[in-house]
Amino acid sequence: MINSYAIPFLADLSKEIRLVVGAGYPMVCVRPIHDVDACVHPADWGELITRSVDFDGELFTTAFDTVGMHIETLDYQIEIFPTSIPPGFAYLDLLDEGYDKLPNGLQVWTINQMIRWKKAFNRPKDQEDIKLLIKTAICNQKKSQKQPPIQ
Repeated sequence: MINSYAIPFLADLSKEIRLVVGAGYPMVCVRPIHDVDACVHPADWGELITRSVDFDGELFTTAFDTVGMHIETLDYQIEIFPTSIPPGFAYLDLLDEGYDKLPNGLQVWTINQMIRWKKAFNRPKDQEDIKLLIKTAICNQKKSQKQPPIQ
């Protein structure tokens, strides 16, 4: 788990704005990370922009010519998008199948969702991450199969 100011910040924000923490969070099990991405429900994007003055959020243009918001915390960079990138990963798709809920209520992508996202994005830097995530997913699956049923 990320021991960071970013996760409590996003957990507090998610109480008022529907969001799913995505790229970056599942990666903590395979390598160090320095940023966290999140997808905001499109209907809440305007509220996020209104609230951004409270935390110095800055708008930027993504590689897909969409708008995102960049936020610096004490130890992480956070990028928030009004839908997920690459195109085709809609917020509602993530809610249907691709997230787990942390004890603080924050929704985060599963490892399988992260694999799907990285394969769709298919950047050169994603290739090693895909291999590591697949190994981690297989290892997690084997561990869960070996555990006795809860009584």
